[in-house]
Amino acid sequence: DMQNIIISGNLISDARLFNDQSGKEYMSFRVAVNDIRKGEKNTTYYDVTASKTGVMDYLKKGQGVIVSGKLTIEAIDKDGKSFVNINVFARDLELYGQQRANA
Repeated sequence: DMQNIIISGNLISDARLFNDQSGKEYMSFRVAVNDIRKGEKNTTYYDVTASKTGVMDYLKKGQGVIVSGKLTIEAIDKDGKSFVNINVFARDLELYGQQRANA
């Protein structure tokens, strides 16, 4: 079940390009979102996928972004450990201090 979400955070590495099976270009990047409550800082990491846009060259480590899109959560059991992948397919992408770009 997919939900709409808006996240705001910073890239933890440069965005990368990839092609789907039909050859369409996408970009992917991981965003760290910090949540500070009662003096404790928690960080959640989101894997973001978006259609390739003109902002690709600006999506470098440390860049601030606001992403809105569809959220999917995938639970994985591997080697006796449980992991959760949090994925967002971006509909809209905004860079801090930059113009809005449609994803």
